[in-house]
Amino acid sequence: MADRKYSFKDVEMLVSAKTLCENFKAHKTAIVAKRATWADPFIQNFQNRIDTAISVYLGLDPKKDLKLATQQILQLMAQALINLAEFKANITSDYSQDKTRLNWLLDTLGFTAHLKAAQKGDQEAIVELLQKFKLNMTATLQTEITTKGTSATLITALINSADPIKDSDVLQEKLKGASPELTNQAITEFNTIYDQTIAICKITAKIFISDPVKKAKFTFSKLISDLNATPKPVKDRK
Repeated sequence: MADRKYSFKDVEMLVSAKTLCENFKAHKTAIVAKRATWADPFIQNFQNRIDTAISVYLGLDPKKDLKLATQQILQLMAQALINLAEFKANITSDYSQDKTRLNWLLDTLGFTAHLKAAQKGDQEAIVELLQKFKLNMTATLQTEITTKGTSATLITALINSADPIKDSDVLQEKLKGASPELTNQAITEFNTIYDQTIAICKITAKIFISDPVKKAKFTFSKLISDLNATPKPVKDRK
């Protein structure tokens, strides 16, 4: 069996390579100005090759499944934690004179059972809290809460974040699983993709050497780290 040139999981390498392609597209003009051979369709062809490898060798749909494994999901979860803290602060204030109703709301909407764990970055707790929030936030209850002063936009944002975050959690569990048995052909293709990815990283990191924020987008170790990161804990806003 051929040896891999990388130490992380195959799917992590491929997802990070896809993220690199998206970062490349966002800064393509500056990159191509320094390296004309990378003009279109260079990066799209490379991304297509990654998608084919994901589909053929891992059995995943790169356009449906793996888009949820990017930094976007971490941002969704981080924003959900902020929104949850803001929502709790609002109703805690609005129902300060009716503790019985407040406690019922916190329990019914998932805060009592799941908020503390969610604030520590527990993805399953965030998923369960948001799903309970979505299920039990009836039109009548929303009218009651918004009449007290909480923003309807905030409630809608929490409801709308429930399913995308649930889907991302399911995908991440899949990513944690063992890789399927692969052929030498698959590993050789993965190694080729990895080599090309590292080459792009090395050159683009030099192009953006004076801009640490952009440079980080082309640092492969950072892309891998971001993929496996969890949201930072959010303190309860009482």
